[in-house]
Amino acid sequence: MMIEDRQAKLPEERTRGDFLEHIVEDMKTNNLLTSDLISYMMFGLLLATFETISTTLTLTVMLLTQHPLLVQELERENKEIVQKRRNVETGMTWEEFRSLTFTKQVINEVLRMEYTIPEGWTIMVVPSAIHLNPETYTDPFVFNPWRWKDLAENNVTSAKNFIPFGEGIRLCPGAEFSKVLMTLFLNVLATKYSWSQVKPGEIIRAPTMGFGKGYYIKVAEKSI
Repeated sequence: MMIEDRQAKLPEERTRGDFLEHIVEDMKTNNLLTSDLISYMMFGLLLATFETISTTLTLTVMLLTQHPLLVQELERENKEIVQKRRNVETGMTWEEFRSLTFTKQVINEVLRMEYTIPEGWTIMVVPSAIHLNPETYTDPFVFNPWRWKDLAENNVTSAKNFIPFGEGIRLCPGAEFSKVLMTLFLNVLATKYSWSQVKPGEIIRAPTMGFGKGYYIKVAEKSI
């Protein structure tokens, strides 16, 4: 096992400086850190930081590709904040992040659309199914970020009607970080790049969402 291999090495031989190396070092002073616990932690980090966010971003690009008008609106909003900066190369500020209203609507809609029941599957009672409730969301199978403007104004949704990151004691601790990461991704994508679909992807669930043989796009840098 990698953990035992790292433990067997002398301190001067540990030169990787990665997360596992730091955890192995902490095992010397923290009795709660066992090999089994660290294995679970590494698996959890792999799932949370790669499987979930990369899949969500792929779905985001796929849905946006199918709706060119949304891409135009996304580009307009994100270009506005970049053009207002004294230096266009500076990073996004908290005020800019909070001002990206439509971008947040796109993210909410992607998170809502991420949960579907594929045709032919046995239907089970799952909390995420509420995202497709027609009594809460008009035309629930249509990708429509603008719905969030009306929902916010009419105060239709609440925590119990939108739970992409879980709820209560099962709330994902990385929920807000994931939203910030998606916002930054869309900001850079909309302002600096254009893309076109090369090969459509098929959404599958086994049991987490994936794209079968992949989803291919061609990305080009926009001319200044």
